[in-house]
Amino acid sequence: MMDARTLTRSNAHEVAEWCGGRPVTQHDALDDSATYAAVNVPVGNDVERAQIGDVIIRNSDGTFRIDRQLFTK
Repeated sequence: MMDARTLTRSNAHEVAEWCGGRPVTQHDALDDSATYAAVNVPVGNDVERAQIGDVIIRNSDGTFRIDRQLFTK
């Protein structure tokens, strides 16, 4: 059975704990004063960064993947 969580501004620590990842602070490339929550997610033998709005999915075999939400309504 698959399970999923959407990363929001307020749940980075919860999502990181759920997926075995690490919450991080991401800095805006054009504005050093702007920061955003993100999570480094273990995916297979690698790590990928989930950003706000991305969906982290736990597959039926227990591995994780990130569904990038490029456009939101």
